[in-house]
Amino acid sequence: QDVFRAFHQHGFPTGKWVVDGPILKSVEGDGVDLITKEKYRDFELDLDWKVTKGANSGIMYGVTEATSETYWSGPEYQINDDPNHDDGKVPVTSAGSLYDLLAPNENKHLKPTGDWNTTRIISRGGHVEHWLNGSKILEYQWDSPRMRALISKTKFSDQILFMKEPN
Repeated sequence: QDVFRAFHQHGFPTGKWVVDGPILKSVEGDGVDLITKEKYRDFELDLDWKVTKGANSGIMYGVTEATSETYWSGPEYQINDDPNHDDGKVPVTSAGSLYDLLAPNENKHLKPTGDWNTTRIISRGGHVEHWLNGSKILEYQWDSPRMRALISKTKFSDQILFMKEPN
């Protein structure tokens, strides 16, 4: 709780999220996005996650509160129950993807619904990597011409702050 707060709020959203020992859990119902109290440019984030049947979530980074929603500024490491959610049927919106931009490669091995998966996101000097269960599943350069071209073909194209925070 000391690390996070609610997006566009000052405190931790008790009632929407619960800390149970070392586990952070969302509470069923309308969600509230969490952000870290500190800002990070270069980072390595390691965590374990599991989902219930039909769940869809994600880890966004490079988020700014100058937008109304987190997803209008920060790209997303997709967390998804691929077998039981429509996003799992499309590679660029499946678990581990850079949501709607880059699909995971053939090294992606997602564990069954309800089992723990291990994620790592590495961001150094604008080079970003997504890892899932010990395998690198995608990588990209933050503000490259390739990424700008991909963004221009998505719902993010008219969001002037999307992926504009330095990373």
